[in-house]
Amino acid sequence: MNAFAAWAAATFLNALWQTALIFCTAWLAARMLRAFGPRAVHRVWITALLMEVLLPFCRLQPGLWIERLRAAFLHAGDGEVTVRVLSAASANAVQSWLPEWAQRMLAAVFLTLIAIALV
Repeated sequence: MNAFAAWAAATFLNALWQTALIFCTAWLAARMLRAFGPRAVHRVWITALLMEVLLPFCRLQPGLWIERLRAAFLHAGDGEVTVRVLSAASANAVQSWLPEWAQRMLAAVFLTLIAIALV
């Protein structure tokens, strides 16, 4: 349950800021597209709703992306290939700054909200 609680807490915390950002962006886009009619505004809101549902489940790891880009530029053209093998334990390790009780509480809140939304 510890790994699931960490995942649920991370997903819930991502959903908090990502949905707010998507909503604000969609609101601005809908305001700007008002001249194109209600169909364009409707498409903006449908796209925003789909993104708000799917995006919190995507893990964004900018540090990993930056490391890969840096490695690609540093080793570009020298013909060197680097292969790193991670053990299953290190690849699935979840790092969290929340204590375990907080992770469990956020997981419970998250699952409760999903159950309410489904009902």
